[in-house]
Amino acid sequence: MSSSHHESQEQKELLKRLIDQGTGTAKREYPNGRISGDDEGSLVYAIAADARRQIIRIEFNKPVNSLGLTKPDAEVLLEKLTEKLMELRGIRADC
Repeated sequence: MSSSHHESQEQKELLKRLIDQGTGTAKREYPNGRISGDDEGSLVYAIAADARRQIIRIEFNKPVNSLGLTKPDAEVLLEKLTEKLMELRGIRADC
């Protein structure tokens, strides 16, 4: 999840879900069915570029043992990681 001055409704909903998951009040969702007995459902996470430390941070709001991604979800993660890498390199994504 990324943030800007003009947050979309989807980003606002994701932020609310991130907070709700952290406080334990979010209803568990299984958009692709429950994978296994230890599957805790969908997970919202935040990705940020830390220019001072030259790292990309992926923040989870609770302990995570594993992360399962569908192909589209993996493509979104790849896109966001690439975007943050470009930020660290000083290259604007809209160029």
